[in-house]
Amino acid sequence: MTLNNLLQLKGRFEQASSPNRPGSPNLPAGKSVEVSRLENLLTNLNELQRYWQNQNLLPGALITAHYNKIAAKSNRLQALLGNSSTSPNSSIVGAKFSSDASPKHIITHYVSHAIINESINRLRNCINILNSQFNGEIDHETIKQIKSIHKNIKIISYFWDSIKNKKTALEYLNISDKYFSFDSNDIKIDKKIQFLPLFYIKDYENISKIREDILYDICFIGTVHSDRYKIIKKIKKQAKELDLKTYFYFYSPSKILFFFQKLFKKDFKYIKWKDVSFKSLSKSDVIDIIKQSKTIIDIQHPFQTGLTMRTIEMFGAKKKLFTTNKDIENYDFYNRSNIFIINRNDPKLDFDFFKKDYEEIDKTIYEKYSLNSWLKIIFKDNKEEKIKLTINGE
Repeated sequence: MTLNNLLQLKGRFEQASSPNRPGSPNLPAGKSVEVSRLENLLTNLNELQRYWQNQNLLPGALITAHYNKIAAKSNRLQALLGNSSTSPNSSIVGAKFSSDASPKHIITHYVSHAIINESINRLRNCINILNSQFNGEIDHETIKQIKSIHKNIKIISYFWDSIKNKKTALEYLNISDKYFSFDSNDIKIDKKIQFLPLFYIKDYENISKIREDILYDICFIGTVHSDRYKIIKKIKKQAKELDLKTYFYFYSPSKILFFFQKLFKKDFKYIKWKDVSFKSLSKSDVIDIIKQSKTIIDIQHPFQTGLTMRTIEMFGAKKKLFTTNKDIENYDFYNRSNIFIINRNDPKLDFDFFKKDYEEIDKTIYEKYSLNSWLKIIFKDNKEEKIKLTINGE
């Protein structure tokens, strides 16, 4: 895919060659960032925003980034064109190499105007900080010295994606006083990494205290990704044969992004447009549907072993769960009457599982996964207090 050159976001996006383990986030040695470069990027983004807002072609914007060399997935834009819930890599809709004397890796993103606004605000904040605190320029040595000067600063990192899915996560290891991951496998990478699952909030705890009429035997609400659709289609067929009442809701943040995913991703090829919604459910809608559901389906990313937020939320809501994550057997709240593990390659429903009522779990285990307990561990100085797995019943 090509774009008019006037509509391309240009700049020098460089990444130092990495050793065996990445160090703390920094600029390459001998390099610096000047306010003028950030101001040019800001001007580009503002022009792009204005252009695409005046077009009726797409609800969002197409932006290309030019890299001076081949950009591995982990080395691409991270701070721009993404937000707390969306990685820039997930918005890629095209890639090519330029044909000039010094070939560049050109990657095209499709992003919403909201994400562009966030990127613009982020750049403005960086410009203000550089001007007010660093005289308009910051270099490798300055970043390195910041923590050594402010020795009382405590940096706590928590990752709710597996490190093998987000290699740049390790860049925060050396500068963090505490470093947590929701994936128990990540603690094998470095002894500094602590295992800490996600949490449920009060809204889901309240579900467990409310008696609602059950409208659905089985429910799935989630973003369409990887093999989720294929798994749910197989489950839907079985549910119909068992005369089960179902609620399935697939969400995609963008029609144009979904269009490109159907073109280029094998798992999306057979997904029907009518089965996908491009409007997300509100938090209150999700909670209402879960209240009215007996069993919830959880399908984690194929390369993830950490338990999803949905899994922990359903534990907080005291809802029965179908999950593809076999690692759940190693958690202290695992109970076969409440949790049924399905094979993502050949998912099979067990009708007897629907007949059984939810079995209460020990109160101390239940409370351990609440937001309050999570915060206590995050901010506690005593390193001995950690969530422990119960491996094979030990």
